[in-house]
Amino acid sequence: MLAAAMAFYSMGFVVGRAIRDEVPPLGLMFWRGALACLLLLVFVYPQIKAQFPILLRHWRLFTLLAITQSILGQAVMFTALHTTTAINVSLLQMTQPVFILFFAAWLLGDRITTKQGFGALFAMFGVVVTIARGDIDILLALQFVPGDLLIQFGTLSWAIYSTMVKRTPSGLNPLVLFFGITFVGAIVLLPLYLIETFYLGLPVPLSWSAVGAISYVATINGIVALTFVNIGIIYLGPARAGSFYYLIPIFASFMAIFLLGEVFQLFHAIGIALVTFGVYLASQKARIV
Repeated sequence: MLAAAMAFYSMGFVVGRAIRDEVPPLGLMFWRGALACLLLLVFVYPQIKAQFPILLRHWRLFTLLAITQSILGQAVMFTALHTTTAINVSLLQMTQPVFILFFAAWLLGDRITTKQGFGALFAMFGVVVTIARGDIDILLALQFVPGDLLIQFGTLSWAIYSTMVKRTPSGLNPLVLFFGITFVGAIVLLPLYLIETFYLGLPVPLSWSAVGAISYVATINGIVALTFVNIGIIYLGPARAGSFYYLIPIFASFMAIFLLGEVFQLFHAIGIALVTFGVYLASQKARIV
């Protein structure tokens, strides 16, 4: 589930980059949340109705999760895609599993094992090899723009979300969990979306590309991916689940090969092998002596 979620997130960044000049970021995120909530109400209304009192009792936690995931996480990242490049996004997101390890140890008291530490190093090195295409000069030539700061801020916020979602009540249906987070996020986004539309003059156009982008980020990138991530974090814990975020740049490389016709090269194989081995090590459960 976690590996599939990372593939869906990678495609989401491709979609966000592709329609950046047509669909404003806050409008994209608001309608993503609104459409996702509407679909969930249609298909899982009985579960939402039965467990809605649980959402109300833990409204502070769900507000925190909504702000760190929908507002300061994804909305910030989609905004950054207007100014930064895909390679910079991939590079900067390498810090997310490290942030998750730190927050899991600090906020939840999780112990970072030696195997997890080595796994994170292997995975990070594999991502560097893939991004640099096996050439250190490419890394040295990278230039960062203001959007990169937004990506780093969004990565930090997402790491907090990935840590705190572990504290959601046990027994809560994963789709109800997603509904609670997304519903609160849409409410918080509404005034920002109205400012973007009427004050800044950036409405969401009624076009096939806009409808397609919103539909993807609401369903596959939204409901499916985030539900998979939530399940993974609940069962594996934030630290072990966080290691899977190293897969995003690898999936992004495959998508570039498939969608843009780039050639599969030796550095791809080396990077993928290192990341796969690193994720395997980092996702292992610590032995109890």
